[in-house]
Amino acid sequence: MRTILLFWAASLIGLSAQQTLNLEQAVAYALEHQAKVKTTELDMKIGQAKVRENVATGLPQLDGSGGYTYNIQSPEFVFPDFINGNPNQFITIPAAPLNQASLGLNASMLLFNGQYFVGIATAKQFLELTKAQHELVERDVRLQVTKSYFLALMAEESVATLDSSLKLMEKTLSEIRATQAQGFAEILDVQQLELMYNNTQNLRVQAGNGLTLALAGLKYQMGWPLMQDLALAESLSDFIQPSEWDNLVQSLPDSIATSSRKEFDLISRQLIINDYQIKLQKAESMPTLVSNLSYQHNFFNSERFLLGSGTQGANGGLAFGLRLSVPIFSSWNRMYKLKQYQLEKKKTEIQREDLSQALQLEYQSSSSALKEAVLRFKTQQKNLNLAREVRRVNGIKFKEGLINSLTLTQIERQFYEAQQGYFQTLFDVLSRKADLLKSMEKF
Repeated sequence: MRTILLFWAASLIGLSAQQTLNLEQAVAYALEHQAKVKTTELDMKIGQAKVRENVATGLPQLDGSGGYTYNIQSPEFVFPDFINGNPNQFITIPAAPLNQASLGLNASMLLFNGQYFVGIATAKQFLELTKAQHELVERDVRLQVTKSYFLALMAEESVATLDSSLKLMEKTLSEIRATQAQGFAEILDVQQLELMYNNTQNLRVQAGNGLTLALAGLKYQMGWPLMQDLALAESLSDFIQPSEWDNLVQSLPDSIATSSRKEFDLISRQLIINDYQIKLQKAESMPTLVSNLSYQHNFFNSERFLLGSGTQGANGGLAFGLRLSVPIFSSWNRMYKLKQYQLEKKKTEIQREDLSQALQLEYQSSSSALKEAVLRFKTQQKNLNLAREVRRVNGIKFKEGLINSLTLTQIERQFYEAQQGYFQTLFDVLSRKADLLKSMEKF
């Protein structure tokens, strides 16, 4: 944690000043910037909002309303003219004022609903599911960045190896040319070394392109800008730990408790959600009781504008009510929905059992792969030491004229292949170790 804090303190000064990262810093950067990590963080926030939304559904709700009517031509009531003693004649009275307006408030609250509390609990389980998914993504990102970091280091070693070989070849080629010019070496030896040098240059170009792609892959896994330079602070040799590998291999159990794996936890949480979905569907058959309180006030006048001096107000009424809704018959709709959720739960149970077997197989495969990789590394380490000594001795022999350039070329190729094999097996050990720790949920 302290390393991560120091890393981010440095990044506040300016990311451009921090271009060289070790593995721990690369992983810390990825956990903050990688797209999948940020996406699952947003999923958790969405889950939190969903829980609050479900809770708010059962809390008091308050709605306001308003309306305005301007009666361009008001309807009229017709009455006999009893007032003036002319019952055979009629008078008219406007049925509505020129301006009418109303303001109202309506408050409601859910008093009882079988799905409400189950729905809240289900939403909380979905939130826990998103948290588990986030932890799973973080673990996978750590694994991907680690393997990509090792791959980039291996590409760097390949470039460094070829650069070293080219320097040695340039020196040897310069010496053999001088010797040939004096008549003590054949032109065929010079040409043979030039051919080897040219082929090695081509390999160097390929290795350089491989390094560029490996670094681009690492940047992508980290969420690092692809156009921004990135250098690695460590070398592949920094991770050589033969004694630790031996101890790890010797202490491996025959099997693991798959329940500790994040994948198993994830599907177990899905099973819990299946149970809540069944409960939620059963709760659909329960009654719903809602309370309601409403108030309205009216304003009116027969003047040109509503807010004139003659505007009057009238109480539109204050009312309280209860509404009970009881499901009676749905033509078996709810029953078949429930059946679907029950079958979904059985599917999840089968998937969990299959996952347990798959995780156990993954562990056994990873442990076997690591054991094999460690043995191959040790063999390749011996081969490299032998190839280095053969190269040294035959380099002296070539200068003394005891072997020809063709033999030297073969020995140089043999040394290069031994060196490449050494770094490849080292990468394999580190990669297999990461896979094994992941299968044991220790990564």
